[in-house]
Amino acid sequence: MTYYYSNIEVSQNGSKKTVRKVLVNNKKGYKSVSKYRNGKHKRTVKRPLKVKEISCVKRKIFLPNLFDNCKCSV
Repeated sequence: MTYYYSNIEVSQNGSKKTVRKVLVNNKKGYKSVSKYRNGKHKRTVKRPLKVKEISCVKRKIFLPNLFDNCKCSV
């Protein structure tokens, strides 16, 4: 059985924009945070999802600290 999940969250504060993505494809997945300033892409941090995080996403359980290890300093 194939499982695919994708979620993209965009938040904007003035000229700064943050894009947070979560993608799961079967047993592999990743999370990423991208920062934009004045319409220009500045930095992206991409990390693999842990097995526990993937199982929570599949069961549709909210993970409050999912992006804590994806800090962009821009």
